[in-house]
Amino acid sequence: SSPVSSSEGGGGASSSSVSAALLSSSTSPLTDPTAVSSAKSRDKARKDGRWLEMLSQLSQYKAENGDCVVPRGYAFNTKLASWVAEQRKQYRLRSTGKPSNITRERIDMLDGMGFAWNAQEAAWARHFEDLKRYKKA
Repeated sequence: SSPVSSSEGGGGASSSSVSAALLSSSTSPLTDPTAVSSAKSRDKARKDGRWLEMLSQLSQYKAENGDCVVPRGYAFNTKLASWVAEQRKQYRLRSTGKPSNITRERIDMLDGMGFAWNAQEAAWARHFEDLKRYKKA
């Protein structure tokens, strides 16, 4: 039975008194700091899980292609291409002192895989190496 019932005691409760009772209750999920904290923890865990899933997809890309330079319009996995571009953007924001959601831990994980923070520089270096190999042949 609810804390305020219109069928008990012969009197009805107005909707404002029901709202007031719910908001003032120390166990209300609207005012309980542990419920808010728990929801934030679940949200963070869900986002971390998605981030780690994308990192796994990047690892697979690297195994197949030899690098972490996912092209922007990568047709085989557009989500991965967008995610990689977003990691570069967040890194640029962080390195210029602007608000960013990339953490030091995530940067270290990407660095450990050989992530290219600047795709243009990575592409230039790859083409230069190709040219040197061609010249030797």
